[in-house]
Amino acid sequence: MVISRKNWIIITFIFLLIIPLGFASFDLRAENVKKAYVGGSEVEGSIDLLIENELYDNLLTSNFEGGIKLIDLLKVNNLNQYKDYNCTTQNCMPAYSRDGASIENFGLEDEKVVGFEIDGSNIEINSIDFYVESDIGSSCGEQIKIEPFGNNDSTLYNTEYNSRLYECSLKDSGCFSYSLNSDKYKTVTIGVNSYCNQIVLNPAPSYKFGIVTEVKDNSSKLNMNLFNSELDKLGECELNIDGIGRVESECIINQSIINREKYFVCVSNEESNDNYEMRFENEGNVCGGASVGKTNTGDYEIIAVPVRYSSLDNLSVSKAFSEIYNEDLSAEADSYIARVYDRDCSDSCVIPFLFSGDSQNIKLKNISMKYSFEGTQITEKKMYSLSELKPKIRSELPVKLDLSNAHFKIPIDSQEKELKLELGGKTIERIPIEIEKGFSFNLVPNVVSLGVDTLFFLTSSDNITSSKWDFGDGIKKDSLDYTSRHRYTKLDDYIVKVTAMNNKKVSITKEFNISIDAVDSSARRLLDEAKESIDKFKLEVNKLSSDSLKNNINSLENISEISKKIEILESKYSKAQNDSEYVAIIDELISLNIPKGLSKTSSGTLPFSVGFSSIDLSYMEKISEYDVPVDKTDEVELNLIDWNRKNFKTETYFEVYSVLTSENKLEPIITSYRIKLNPEKTLDSGNYLIIDYPLENLYTSGEFKEISTDSVSGSAVLIDGKSEIVFNIKGNVFPNDLGMYLSPDLQNFVIEYPMFNPAKLPLGLAIFWGFLIVVGFFSTYIILQEWYKKHYEKYLFGNPDDLYNIITFIHNSRNSGISDGESRKKLKEMDWHGEQINFVYKKLDGQRTGMFEIPILFKFERKKIEREIAKRSENRLDARFIKRY
Repeated sequence: MVISRKNWIIITFIFLLIIPLGFASFDLRAENVKKAYVGGSEVEGSIDLLIENELYDNLLTSNFEGGIKLIDLLKVNNLNQYKDYNCTTQNCMPAYSRDGASIENFGLEDEKVVGFEIDGSNIEINSIDFYVESDIGSSCGEQIKIEPFGNNDSTLYNTEYNSRLYECSLKDSGCFSYSLNSDKYKTVTIGVNSYCNQIVLNPAPSYKFGIVTEVKDNSSKLNMNLFNSELDKLGECELNIDGIGRVESECIINQSIINREKYFVCVSNEESNDNYEMRFENEGNVCGGASVGKTNTGDYEIIAVPVRYSSLDNLSVSKAFSEIYNEDLSAEADSYIARVYDRDCSDSCVIPFLFSGDSQNIKLKNISMKYSFEGTQITEKKMYSLSELKPKIRSELPVKLDLSNAHFKIPIDSQEKELKLELGGKTIERIPIEIEKGFSFNLVPNVVSLGVDTLFFLTSSDNITSSKWDFGDGIKKDSLDYTSRHRYTKLDDYIVKVTAMNNKKVSITKEFNISIDAVDSSARRLLDEAKESIDKFKLEVNKLSSDSLKNNINSLENISEISKKIEILESKYSKAQNDSEYVAIIDELISLNIPKGLSKTSSGTLPFSVGFSSIDLSYMEKISEYDVPVDKTDEVELNLIDWNRKNFKTETYFEVYSVLTSENKLEPIITSYRIKLNPEKTLDSGNYLIIDYPLENLYTSGEFKEISTDSVSGSAVLIDGKSEIVFNIKGNVFPNDLGMYLSPDLQNFVIEYPMFNPAKLPLGLAIFWGFLIVVGFFSTYIILQEWYKKHYEKYLFGNPDDLYNIITFIHNSRNSGISDGESRKKLKEMDWHGEQINFVYKKLDGQRTGMFEIPILFKFERKKIEREIAKRSENRLDARFIKRY
């Protein structure tokens, strides 16, 4: 039958339609991807994907930078095998299968996988080993790598070196230079403390280490020591010092180097003498030092030479595994069977070994694996060629995948109109998106000193108006500009995540790597800062005029004890030899909480009457040994206020001193009070100043005494013949919290100071005088209230803009749905203290901020707040978030 041209076209068209469907291994069921972006941000949203036989390591990619393997994407989305998806292998890990007959000899060109095969259930591996022979011969390079279980978690290689032709031509002295003018070299005497070069060592079975010395007397021993980058000691050897004068000496440390990494090679004398001298220089790059771990002192004439691998004649994989990793290969093989096959080898299991290396012929000898199943002991004497089986993934239902885990980064100036998602190179979907041009910024510095408070700042061509910081150690901070301060207290590498907003309200989030500077230089810098800070603090304290205030502040900050500890730590620093000792010094310095400075942060004069709203008569009752009748308490309090007004013109002077902490926060440490009595006339003796504050919290002269009742504890001092009373209080304590008043003996006072009785006056006169008293009271109270509020606000906020900036911040936070608790937390992170924050919330919500409020004034207060918020907000004012008065 002849097929016409038209039919061929139809068949071809149908075939082309069927081919993609036959190879499709997933189906997009839904997408919820964010459609609007700013250049520099990452793709957000999710897709619902039905997966059908997709390779586990296929990459999810897009038309932007970023991507993630399918199996990793499933795991970070907290999806579980057997519940949300299934794999063709146990635990969705690569597996191997036998693909031929047993094997004992094979040619290695690049890679080859061989292994043991096991059948049965409840498998336990008891022992496993085989020997490897190769025709590659002795070599300075790695001859062969054997990876048990087919992964790179552990690598075996030849650990034997050639004892006859052991030296390779590659010599290394770290940063020590042999090409300087002779006058650039200096000499050091080798003593008991180590001199070390940091040297990059390549893989080798062992290393020969040596030095060139001027020997005066060779009676004491010199030792070479090898340390890894974590400062763990790997091995040592004794140098053979033969002769006097200029001597080259060497020895071998029998320690295999597995990976190309930085190590510290050190020399030291077993005795403290001047028998040996060695050259050093500190020109150009410096990576050595006068103790293990130091890299900034100088470089020494220390030599490292790799030795040759011996010929590969009889390498036991079990012995090599034990020597290199100090672990049992049989136990690891048993763990592999449990992890990959769940000990069920009913359908056959294999234990793979991946061989790689130069071209060579391999022979496997003494093959033996002993295992048991169901009580039966089996010995396997054969190995087989294996092929890899990559797992495939299938889901019965669509799985929801969060695309943010793929970290698709949109370029700053991207003009893309769509997001193209692919899995394993096959298109999932093309999703329309809009991209607004973004901006870029960088972080400075990226290397910091351990324990040192560091100012971080963002550099950008745009105007950054605010930023959010996640420092990677659990600390998060918000900033109203492009800077933030932080101190790292643990030796580690960190990732700082910063979200910056520019003046166009565009936000960009970036991550930066932060590394810690050498700990010896960090400790030195921190010690210098500590001494500078304590000296500055002492100088500022000594400027104070009051000796008692000086002593109180020094005592509160433990200045004498801190100074002694700094001297001790300075001595420890001079003797420190490794990173752990320097880190210990840094930890101790941080724990001292050394103050950076002292300043007077608030001061003023207030009328003594601010404490009259909380008079507690129980203190004077205790002193007078007289109980005021309950029905007379209010009358006595009013009379006492009148007595104070007629007999004294008392004024309260206060000063608040704050310490600049190591975190650069101002914390009030002490409040100093001076009460000027200014008596109007001579009074009978027995008059007291009462302070509703425990004596144990006051710093006073010995004339003060404690007055305690069943429920309260306060302080009192006799004022007879005194013109002023001086005392200090720890922290920041405002006068209205002290409940201060002056009082005579209450028993005589109640008798001699009768209450005003309007019943004795004619009714009209009584009403007239009553009206004048009420008007006078309210007029005086309003004046006093406004004066108090003005001074209290100034005391809390030196700059009025700060007050209304915080009010605006709280209003906008509420408008954005942020809770007051979260806003309080952010304000504290921006170094506003609790008293300031509470005042702002009360002011915004129409609550008392001090003395009792006159309701008629609420309306004016609210209008002012609304004006200030509107002035600071670009958006229209939302009055719902300003509580009605």
